Amino acid sequence: MSIEMKTLTIDDTTYEVVDDTARKTIEEMIENGAGQPGADGKDGVSVTHSWNGTTLTVTSASGTSSTNLKGDTGATGAQGIGITKITITEV
Repeated sequence: MSIEMKTLTIDDTTYEVVDDTARKTIEEMIENGAGQPGADGKDGVSVTHSWNGTTLTVTSASGTSSTNLKGDTGATGAQGIGITKITITEV
């Protein structure tokens, strides 16, 4: 089975569509404007987080998870050139 992709360009934006039915549906939606708003969804469950040093703990509806986000110490950088004076001149 092969799926033929087609494109639909509206106001310089190109959309890829699978078939003419999808293209016609997109054109109708744009032509007719937005539909009626849907019903409100269920209230979500809050997500909380806390830090303890470099450990992040996240609690949500699926449980609590913690991880230490401290990485390995990086390599020492190159020696600086020792700038001793900076002058700022207004233009």
